[in-house]
Amino acid sequence: MKNKIAVLGVVGVLAAGIILGISGKLKDEIKVFANITQESTESLASEIAESTVASEASDEDMAIVIPEGTAKYGTIKVVNHGQSPISLSNNGEDLSVESEVEMDYSDAIAFDELNESIDFSVSGNGFFYGIKGDSVESVLVEPQTGLTISGNDFSYELAVKPTSDDSSISFSGKGSDAITVTREASDVLLSSKLTLGDITVNAGSESYNYQINATRCMIKKDGKVTLEDGTEVPTAVDNIAGISKETLAENVFHTIEPALFVKGGSSAVSKAASYINDYVYDDEKDASLLTDDTEIREYYEYYGESGQLSFTITILGSGNHARIATSDGEVHDYLYVPQEGAHCYPVFQLG
Repeated sequence: MKNKIAVLGVVGVLAAGIILGISGKLKDEIKVFANITQESTESLASEIAESTVASEASDEDMAIVIPEGTAKYGTIKVVNHGQSPISLSNNGEDLSVESEVEMDYSDAIAFDELNESIDFSVSGNGFFYGIKGDSVESVLVEPQTGLTISGNDFSYELAVKPTSDDSSISFSGKGSDAITVTREASDVLLSSKLTLGDITVNAGSESYNYQINATRCMIKKDGKVTLEDGTEVPTAVDNIAGISKETLAENVFHTIEPALFVKGGSSAVSKAASYINDYVYDDEKDASLLTDDTEIREYYEYYGESGQLSFTITILGSGNHARIATSDGEVHDYLYVPQEGAHCYPVFQLG
């Protein structure tokens, strides 16, 4: 009986040892498996993170960045050729330019408080504007588009580089209120609220004079001018050569307006009123022979009560030579003589 109990005790001890051994080995294997699983998870997470960063970096490398402003067009250079400093506003900063300055690119540059003779240029990558004038109050330059020049009875000389040309187009004239220049492919578009009037275009060594009885025209680099519909505007000399010698209309101004309006101050209005009321225009045959007389001394535009241009009078260089262009498309040259009270048109300042 005792032997059986001993044998059973030994068997029990051995079984317990085996169970404990198996249990310990199983724990070790589970621990090792857990470590492997943790290491594999951490490794996979690390690989995913590295792959994501690499992918983002690759996307950044492949992204197409279109530069704007200064990065695309470079800087803007303003050169003052005049005797007095000019004031400008650029990107919210006010500057006074005595000689020249180079600035970061800006979509618009405002030159104001000018009010005297100006002579300056604005240039950069792909654009150039040369600006001269008298009695100009302000100039707004939009480098890629064009410029607007404003004032009351101002004169201007402009040089503008078209968008697809290395050479510039230069022209001059007079205006009031505002005149806008827009760059086209190889031309420039000139527009105004009022009739553009007398314009001189320079092409190489040649100069061409036009009387534009319209508010918009296209100026080309060869010196030609066309209206918006493509009609070519004849030069002043061509107008003289093409004048009909038929009998003149009784009213050389071709207008029945009860009152007329003229741009300018009181002095200009007074002189304009005198030219239509105190002179007689005649001798068209002799005047038409003055083909070399193209110097413009005075120029007046007469508007009706509706605000539409009625006719213009240009006083040319010889002193008693006048050219009258009427709103119905006729242009006639006359010699004129004083005759007080020849007509009676009330004339007022165009407001």
